[in-house]
Amino acid sequence: MDATALENLKQNVREATVTSLDEGLSRLLAALPADRPKHRQLLVLRGRYHNLVGYKTNNTLAVDQLLVLENELRQDILLFTDHLSLSDFAAAPAGRPELRPGHLLYQIPDKMKVRERYACRVRIAHRLSQLLENLDPAIHHEIEAVPVAEVMEVEIIDPSAADDPAFDILLVSDGEQLVDEYSYTEWVFYVRPLRTGAQELILKVSVLITVNEKERTKNLVFTRSIEVGAESASITPLRRVQTTPPGAGAGEEIWEEEGDYEPIPPIMGRVDTKAPGRVPPPRPVPAPAPTATPPRRSSRPWLKIAGALLFLIVATFLLLPNENWKNNPVTPGDVSSSYPVSTRLQSTEVQTGQQWQSVREDLLRQYRENPEQQLIIYGNYFATESAPAGYENMGQYRAEKIKDLLIKDIPEDKITTSAQLQRGKVPEKQESLRAGSFRWSTRSVKPVDADPNREGIRIVPQLEPERRVIPKDTLSIRRTPSRQ
Repeated sequence: MDATALENLKQNVREATVTSLDEGLSRLLAALPADRPKHRQLLVLRGRYHNLVGYKTNNTLAVDQLLVLENELRQDILLFTDHLSLSDFAAAPAGRPELRPGHLLYQIPDKMKVRERYACRVRIAHRLSQLLENLDPAIHHEIEAVPVAEVMEVEIIDPSAADDPAFDILLVSDGEQLVDEYSYTEWVFYVRPLRTGAQELILKVSVLITVNEKERTKNLVFTRSIEVGAESASITPLRRVQTTPPGAGAGEEIWEEEGDYEPIPPIMGRVDTKAPGRVPPPRPVPAPAPTATPPRRSSRPWLKIAGALLFLIVATFLLLPNENWKNNPVTPGDVSSSYPVSTRLQSTEVQTGQQWQSVREDLLRQYRENPEQQLIIYGNYFATESAPAGYENMGQYRAEKIKDLLIKDIPEDKITTSAQLQRGKVPEKQESLRAGSFRWSTRSVKPVDADPNREGIRIVPQLEPERRVIPKDTLSIRRTPSRQ
């Protein structure tokens, strides 16, 4: 058989297996030589197919359970077909060389879960270092010293009875392989546990040698104990159950899963208390109903009156407006706002934001460069905000609060406060807004005409055009100051 014929055989087997498991197995049996190791693996698959047919004929498995077994067998047949090679169809070699010392490594998990497939690996090499090449150290393995020949065969065998196997075992590599002196030789088996509990697998290593022109086999056997755990839904054979008691007729037969079942206790009938010799038990005397105790009236009604008066006094003190707006302190520390100085609608608090430190340092630097210039602070406000007592508007009040932040570093006579009316959409009360902005002026400040005797009016200076401003990307600046 050549490579083209092998590929055609694989394709024909795949197409037949999809529609009929029996047809796919028959084509493989007709093509594989009977004296080759893969032929023996094929007989194992054939036995699983006959067991499946027996389950269907005897009606001992439910339909969904039969589908699971059928799909698993179809998957294993296709996998077996994919791993066929030309050496599986070649004739057995005529002679075998002598034995040499070597090493065996096998990875067979000692704990498995039922109906899950596991890849078990077996390696043989002349030198120990060759066994460990490209091996995952996290996976547990066993190493044994074994005699090595040029051609060797490895099998994993289920010692259970043929009609009740504990494992499905599929060899995906060649059974007989060449063992050279330059690298390891590997066998791969797919093992699927079929039932839970303590099970065993047998690893059989065969050394094929020729003695007196006759082929002889030297076997090495290793036993591996496997603990198979349960899964959520296992496949359990069904048993016949008689729906009527024995001797009551033919009844109806149904099928249910085998297992240990607790019998349902019979329903007890009513006890006849009037039967002779039986004295009915005395009826319990009901306990007297508890008498309702009338609620006690409070002997101290003046406590409630005093509490109500205290509440009114505290509420009145908290709700009265604070007339001393001008003495409210500026809240120190950074806040979540990205503005240098921020506030909220109708709020008298002015808070420093994330940019305040850099803005303050820039203002101090510009003052040191020219101490004669005048710093103008504009307090922002909206027309809907009411003015605190003693101020014309909320903007003037906020400008004074911002001035308090700088008066320690810049002389008070070098700072002028003003107000800037904000136009546009009025923000929500909880929304943060910019409290003010800054600009420098190098000209003299001239007061505007105003009546100094008018109560509640603060004189706002009129400023000459400035020569220098802070960059727009750092501060919010209006180039023309508003005139009050």
